[in-house]
Amino acid sequence: MTKFKSIKETLGKSFVISLLIPFYLIVLTGLVGMASYQQGELNKDQEELLTYGEKVMGYEIDMASKTLMDEFHIIESGFVDVDLITKYMDDIDKSHQNLHEILILSKDGQVIHTNSEDSYMLGFDYSLNDAYLNATTSKVRWSSALLSQSSEDVTFNISYMSETGQVIIAKFTPKEFQSVVVDLAKKGEREVAICSVDGVFIAHSDYNKILERTRELSMDTLLGFEGSSATLYYQEELMVVTIQKIPNQSLYMITYTMFSKHYSPVFIMAIISIAMVVILTYATVRYLSRHTSMIVNSVNDLVELTGQVSTGNYGYQIHYNTYDELNKLVVHFNEMSMVIKDNFRDLSDTSVQLETLNQDLVLQNEKIRANESQIEKILESNYDGILLIDKEENILRHNHALWELFEVPYESTSRFTKCYEAFGHSGDTCENCNKGIVERTGIKQQKLIEFRGKMIEEMTSPLYEEEEIVGFIKTYRDITARKDLEKKVNRATKMEASAG
Repeated sequence: MTKFKSIKETLGKSFVISLLIPFYLIVLTGLVGMASYQQGELNKDQEELLTYGEKVMGYEIDMASKTLMDEFHIIESGFVDVDLITKYMDDIDKSHQNLHEILILSKDGQVIHTNSEDSYMLGFDYSLNDAYLNATTSKVRWSSALLSQSSEDVTFNISYMSETGQVIIAKFTPKEFQSVVVDLAKKGEREVAICSVDGVFIAHSDYNKILERTRELSMDTLLGFEGSSATLYYQEELMVVTIQKIPNQSLYMITYTMFSKHYSPVFIMAIISIAMVVILTYATVRYLSRHTSMIVNSVNDLVELTGQVSTGNYGYQIHYNTYDELNKLVVHFNEMSMVIKDNFRDLSDTSVQLETLNQDLVLQNEKIRANESQIEKILESNYDGILLIDKEENILRHNHALWELFEVPYESTSRFTKCYEAFGHSGDTCENCNKGIVERTGIKQQKLIEFRGKMIEEMTSPLYEEEEIVGFIKTYRDITARKDLEKKVNRATKMEASAG
C-alpha cells in the first residue's frame, strides 16, 4: 500500500533543504578554510625555522670545514716544525671549541700525528678506516653522528685529504646547534630537534633526549612526509610533526607541536559553529512547527468538510475562508460537488438502461447457445464428414464422421490447428487442394480422394459473410460402394452387348 507524505513533513524538508543545508555547508567550508590556513601558517613557520637554522648551523659547519682545511695546509707547507705539530694541533683544539682530537694519516692510512688523549697507536688504526676511506672519495667528508660513551655531546668525524694524499681527521662537536634549537623552541611553544638521517638526535630542545641517547623512532615514517607535516602519537599525545632537510647536509630539522595547541583556533571556531547550528536549528524547528501547524490545521478542516461527499451528500457546498490557495480549492470543490450530483443522477438513469440491455443480452446469449447446440447436433447427425476452415486453413468446426472416415482417433484431434495437419501434411497445404480455385471463382469444387482402399468424394464450397468469402465448407463422403456398383453395371452391360 502506498504511503503518502504529509504536508507538514514536505514543508519541513523543503525548509531544511533551502535554509539549513546551505548554512551547514557555509560552516563546513569555513572550518576547512581555517584548517587550511593553520596548515599554511605551520608550513610558513617551518620555512622560517629552516632558514634561521640553516644560517646558524651552516655557518658553524662551513667554519669547521674551512678551519680544518686551512690548518692542514699550514702544517703540510712546512711552516710548523715536525716536532711542534702535536702542540700546534693542541692550539687548534683550544682556539676552536668545536674541533678536537685531531689526527693526521699518511697516504697508506698510518697515524703519524695526533693530539688525542685516546689510545690511538701510531701506525695503522682500524677504528679510523671509515673516516680514511671517506676522505679519499671527497674533499671534505662528514661521518654519521657518533655517540661517545665518555661525553654527553654528539660528535662527527670530519676527514679531509690533501693533494699529497695525507688525511687529517678531527672530531666536530656542534655545541651551537643545541642553543639554536632551544632558542627556536621558545619562540613557538614547541619542541625542536636536529637529527641525522638514521634518527640520532644531534640537538634537541629537551636536552634529556641527548643525555638519554634516544632516537627518533618514527624517522622512516617522517622521511615520507619530508617538506610537509604528519600527525603522530608520542607517549599517548597526538602531535603535529614537521620535517625539513637542511640544504647541503645530511641533517634534518623536526618540530613537534601538540595537535590541540596547533589547531586550537579551529577547535574554537568549530565550537562556535556548532553552537550557532544548534541555535539556528532550534529556531527553525520552532518557526516551522508554528507556521506549518496553521497550514495543516486549515487543510484538516477542509478535509473534514469535504468528507460530506463521501457519505453520499452529493451537491454539498462548503463556505470556508482561509488561505488564498485553499479558497480556490473550495470553489473548485463546490463545482465538482455539483457535477458529481448531476452525474450521479445521470448515472442512475443510465444504470436502468444498462440493466435492460443486460437482460436483452442474456436472452441473445441463450439464443446463440441454443443455435450453437442445434448446429452441433446437425453436424454430428450427418453421415458425411464435415470440416469448416477459414482462409488461412485454420480448423473452425468438424464432426465425428470426418475422423471416422479418415480413421483418426477423435481424442487426438484437439492437437490439430491446420486442416492439412489432420491429413498428414505437417508443414504445407495438401496436394491438389481446390481451396484456391473456390476462393478465386466462388464456385464449389469436387474431387475424388483414394484413402486406404476407399474412394472418398470431397466437395469444397465457399463460406460467405456479407458477400465476402471468409472460409470454406468441406464435405467428405465414402462412395466406394457406389463406384464398385458402377463398375459391375458397366461390366454387365458390356457382356450383354457382346452376347447379342
